[in-house]
Amino acid sequence: ASGNGKEALLDNLKQIVPFGKAEEEAISAKLYPFSFKKRDFLLKKGEICDKIYLIAQGAIREFILDKDQKEITVWFGFEGDIVASLSSLVNSKESNTGLQALEDSKGFYIEKDDLEQLYNDFHTLERMGRKVTEKYLLSTETYHYDFHHLTA
Repeated sequence: ASGNGKEALLDNLKQIVPFGKAEEEAISAKLYPFSFKKRDFLLKKGEICDKIYLIAQGAIREFILDKDQKEITVWFGFEGDIVASLSSLVNSKESNTGLQALEDSKGFYIEKDDLEQLYNDFHTLERMGRKVTEKYLLSTETYHYDFHHLTA
């Protein structure tokens, strides 16, 4: 096993749903390193999100554009957080939100197709995915409530 933050991220995931060596190796094989400079876009509004990012260090924001094309940040992700444009990822539709690095950031990403495969292979990972999704939705729910008022 190599260091560079992968173990720490896997340990984080195990806090959500404990899993064994087989799952750990399967996830680890599908985690690819990323690094973004401050202000780089991980995803632009209108693109399709096909990756999930696990932040090892740095900070990422998710933002929307209001009707005057002004950026409004709806969510912040920090070390240990999992970042994606969820509705775009799930539905393979154009994203309503953008993702941008607030500072130099790095970590690992997993491709959506690989994730689906892991869900098929390991029931525990599917459960973990559901928990992560619920947590993410709860953390953004209030923002989405406000967001609907902006676009009404």
